[in-house]
Amino acid sequence: MSAEEIRRDVHEGLVDAATATGTGELNATLIKPASRTGLAYRPVLGPSEEFTITCVLTEQNEFSRTNMVPSTASMLIVSSYGQNSVGVEVDVVVTTLDVITLDGKSYECRDIERVASGGVTLMWEITMET
Repeated sequence: MSAEEIRRDVHEGLVDAATATGTGELNATLIKPASRTGLAYRPVLGPSEEFTITCVLTEQNEFSRTNMVPSTASMLIVSSYGQNSVGVEVDVVVTTLDVITLDGKSYECRDIERVASGGVTLMWEITMET
């Protein structure tokens, strides 16, 4: 089984996990900030980019609670696949500059862990705060 096949299985597993909780597939919006172009003294901001992502909201584990993660933080597992604004499936790369909107509430990405195999990103584990 190739890393790409494992990646697809992880994505489908996240959909199944969200569905098994009774809430159905959990989708959120990943908002990447506008990029700057043009001259340094006169930058031009482009539009922000939005992606629909599949995710599972999880509980903090003992390690998280004892390692300076506030109790108000939420933990999210995000598929490495997403859809851009025109519905095309794309690779999702999450950074601490991004904002995630979930159930009408915006969260900052505080800590991000990339889960990968053979150089292929399988999913992202994100600690986020409002």
